[in-house]
Amino acid sequence: MNQWKRIIKNSIMISLASLPLFAYNNCGSPGFETVSVSEDLASTAGDPSLPNQPSTPTTTLPPVTQPPNPPTGNKVEIFVASGHQGRTIMSCDEGQTWINDRSDNPNAICWGPDNTDPNYAECDHSPSAGTGIEYANGYFYTTFGWGYGGTVRRSSDGANWQVLKSGGWGGGLAIVQNSLMLLWDKWPITHDWGSTWTNTWNTTQLSGFNARRLTKAGNKLIAMGGTTGIAISSDLGVNWSRPASFQPAWGDGVEKGRGGAVEGNGVIVILSTKTASPNILYASRSTDQGQTWTAVEVATGSGFSWSSLIFANGKFMSWGGGKMWTSTDGASWTGTAMNIGNVPGPIARNSKGVFTLIKAVWANYYNLQYAYRSTDGVNWTKLSATAFPGGHPLNFILSGEVDASACP
Repeated sequence: MNQWKRIIKNSIMISLASLPLFAYNNCGSPGFETVSVSEDLASTAGDPSLPNQPSTPTTTLPPVTQPPNPPTGNKVEIFVASGHQGRTIMSCDEGQTWINDRSDNPNAICWGPDNTDPNYAECDHSPSAGTGIEYANGYFYTTFGWGYGGTVRRSSDGANWQVLKSGGWGGGLAIVQNSLMLLWDKWPITHDWGSTWTNTWNTTQLSGFNARRLTKAGNKLIAMGGTTGIAISSDLGVNWSRPASFQPAWGDGVEKGRGGAVEGNGVIVILSTKTASPNILYASRSTDQGQTWTAVEVATGSGFSWSSLIFANGKFMSWGGGKMWTSTDGASWTGTAMNIGNVPGPIARNSKGVFTLIKAVWANYYNLQYAYRSTDGVNWTKLSATAFPGGHPLNFILSGEVDASACP
């Protein structure tokens, strides 16, 4: 990392560390800080010491006024990726080409070489910082905003987005049992796709809990708390449990699509990256619906981090340290070297078994950002700059069905 980037990043982190609403643990990879949000997260005004961050997106998006009805007609499966500066991009041909590349500020330069440049943006901390993506009933949902009031957005075609809710920020979203929950202030949840919201923060059950990311496993909501462990709810946020056997180190480093939680084969698995020297890739698991937990160290190495966690065809799949890792029980893992080596970034798999990967490494954006495609998760083909245009950092990928009219 260049010296100017260290100086800029360190000055930003020092400014933020002085705020009472935050607790930061720098995991050594700018653009991928591990950040925890305290229970009294309330400020959406942001930190004035951060340079060149707009109070609202430069692209005006229409609000959502009605709850969604699933699209009708012929369906196609697409990939949608989301990330910083409100960027989204989609693929209609199983990851071979990507189209409808849009963002709130196309002219922004994330962590550019000159922080006095009007286009310079500290993209981790802004109203348009990408924090999550979900899919349900024919709609993609994305969340944006970290340190500044952000938005939840919805799209039926992967290209055009509406604002479902605004004014909060935090560790993403999750959809279970047709209910959408946000890891924003007071942890709001909606059972009618945004028409009404109920706060689920339980001061008694969650006192002292610092949330980094919201995820899910089966019909359970799981809030990842980094140094404060995890919190699990099986009743849509009404009650939360905090299993004492889950060690804090096992829930670290799960932000921005790295690791996460999945349920399969009667087991809940959580993957996390512990920042150390070298990094440790943990896999923790529970065989009793999240009451008790054990963990194993799958791999260790400098620069190692998990990519997305997927369960398909009876096995768990993830990627880290240049290998594809698979397991049927979350305890024993087999690593197979990838032909592209260690290229961290979000990964998604569609129903036909096609994988996509978008490179997400510090200082590897724009002309250095590439997408890859694979039919087995091990052997990858790098897309040309014409097939995939590099741009603002992308943190998440997901597949889902939309009307065929969404694709050319």
